[in-house]
Amino acid sequence: MDLCADRISEKWAFYNQTIKFRLEVSLVLIIESFAIPAQEFVKNVYPALYAAGPQMFWMVMFLGLARSGIPSKKAMTQALEELDAKFRKGR
Repeated sequence: MDLCADRISEKWAFYNQTIKFRLEVSLVLIIESFAIPAQEFVKNVYPALYAAGPQMFWMVMFLGLARSGIPSKKAMTQALEELDAKFRKGR
């Protein structure tokens, strides 16, 4: 799990360096767009983690994002709270 989170952290840093979003695009939408290739990565490289279900995937992904330090801890915490509220409402 730690190795996967570290790899996701590296991929998140690269994603943020190479893809430039407009300023009006929220961090929540950026994270959701990153989740698509991140999920494929986990599915292909760490199938046991993928098989553990979506909660495990999101936990490992968020751990990787937090480890990257991109963006600030405050911005990331706010975005994660928004995502959590969004997905809880959708249940």
